[in-house]
Order: sequence, then structure tokens, then C-alpha cells
Amino acid sequence: MNASWLLIPDKALIVVIAVIGLALIVRRISRRTAAAALGGLIVSLLLKPFIAVLFDSMPPGVSIALLPTIIALIIRAMLSRLSGGRAAGHSRNRGIS
Repeated sequence: MNASWLLIPDKALIVVIAVIGLALIVRRISRRTAAAALGGLIVSLLLKPFIAVLFDSMPPGVSIALLPTIIALIIRAMLSRLSGGRAAGHSRNRGIS
């Protein structure tokens, strides 16, 4: 699952679904890509409450200790979206994630 879906506000998800549908209609993306994007979107919607409960139940020190890892995952997800998966894979070798 790509972590960048978790950054999108819930009210903006309707726009994301519409953009995916429009891109599918004008054949900018394939059916497989659209299904993967919508699947990731649905999974992130289902996981948000569980993630919130998990972080609320943790002591503050553990949450702070996990924060750099979460930030690195988000940066890698953004790099993957902007520059492609192979280019983002090089960031792992450089110590970013």
C-alpha cells in the first residue's frame, strides 16, 4: 500500500475518484491501474480508524520514536509518485528510507 493515500483529506477523496474515472474514460490509465488506485484508496479508508486507535493507545515516546520511520515512508512514496519506482528505489540505497 502506498502511504501517500493517507495524506489526502477525506473530503478530497471524491475528487480523486472522479479524476481516476475521467482518466480511465479518456484512456490515460488502464483498467488495471485504475483498479489498483481505487483498491489502495479503499484500503486506506478502511485502515485510517485502526491506525488512529493504534497511535492513540501508544505511549507518546513510542509514537515519537516511530515518527522518523513514518516520515521516511511518506517521502519515499512521494518520490515514487513523482519520479517513478526505479528512481525511488535508489533513495533506499542512499539512506533515505
